[in-house]
Amino acid sequence: MVYGTTGQIKATESAGLLQSDKASGWKEIQPPAEGSDPLQESIDWMEGKIAKHRSSGDIRWKL
Repeated sequence: MVYGTTGQIKATESAGLLQSDKASGWKEIQPPAEGSDPLQESIDWMEGKIAKHRSSGDIRWKL
Protein backbone atom coordinates (compact mmCIF):
# COMPACT_ATOMS: atom_id res chain seq x y z
CA MET A 1 0.00 0.00 0.00
CA VAL A 2 1.09 3.52 -0.78
CA TYR A 3 -0.70 6.25 1.15
CA GLY A 4 -0.82 9.84 -0.04
CA THR A 5 -2.53 13.03 1.03
CA THR A 6 -5.37 12.58 -1.48
CA GLY A 7 -5.70 8.81 -1.73
CA GLN A 8 -3.95 5.48 -1.78
CA ILE A 9 -2.67 2.86 -4.22
CA LYS A 10 -2.81 -0.87 -3.56
CA ALA A 11 -0.91 -3.42 -5.68
CA THR A 12 -2.34 -6.80 -6.66
CA GLU A 13 -0.83 -9.59 -8.75
CA SER A 14 -2.46 -8.38 -11.95
CA ALA A 15 -3.10 -4.65 -11.51
CA GLY A 16 -3.07 -1.72 -9.17
CA LEU A 17 -6.02 -0.24 -7.33
CA LEU A 18 -6.44 3.50 -6.85
CA GLN A 19 -8.68 5.02 -4.20
CA SER A 20 -9.20 8.76 -4.24
CA ASP A 21 -10.59 10.86 -1.43
CA LYS A 22 -12.80 12.51 -4.08
CA ALA A 23 -14.55 9.29 -5.17
CA SER A 24 -15.85 6.21 -3.44
CA GLY A 25 -14.51 2.75 -4.13
CA TRP A 26 -11.41 1.54 -5.92
CA LYS A 27 -10.45 2.20 -9.55
CA GLU A 28 -8.38 -0.49 -11.27
CA ILE A 29 -5.14 0.67 -12.89
CA GLN A 30 -3.77 -1.66 -15.57
CA PRO A 31 0.00 -2.11 -15.83
CA PRO A 32 1.69 -1.34 -19.15
CA ALA A 33 1.46 -4.02 -21.81
CA GLU A 34 4.10 -6.72 -21.74
CA GLY A 35 6.93 -6.15 -24.10
CA SER A 36 7.16 -2.43 -23.43
CA ASP A 37 10.74 -1.41 -24.02
CA PRO A 38 11.91 1.52 -21.88
CA LEU A 39 15.14 1.87 -23.87
CA GLN A 40 13.32 2.07 -27.21
CA GLU A 41 10.85 4.52 -25.67
CA SER A 42 13.77 6.76 -24.63
CA ILE A 43 15.25 6.59 -28.13
CA ASP A 44 11.88 7.40 -29.69
CA TRP A 45 11.53 10.40 -27.34
CA MET A 46 15.03 11.69 -28.22
CA GLU A 47 14.25 11.34 -31.93
CA GLY A 48 10.96 13.23 -31.50
CA LYS A 49 8.74 10.25 -32.31
CA ILE A 50 6.83 10.67 -29.03
CA ALA A 51 6.01 14.01 -27.41
CA LYS A 52 6.53 13.09 -23.75
CA HIS A 53 8.55 10.42 -22.03
CA ARG A 54 6.97 8.51 -19.14
CA SER A 55 9.57 10.04 -16.76
CA SER A 56 8.79 13.63 -17.70
CA GLY A 57 7.06 14.22 -14.38
CA ASP A 58 3.82 15.61 -15.77
CA ILE A 59 2.48 12.24 -16.91
CA ARG A 60 0.82 10.84 -13.80
CA TRP A 61 -2.42 9.48 -12.45
CA LYS A 62 -4.71 12.27 -11.40
CA LEU A 63 -6.77 11.75 -8.29
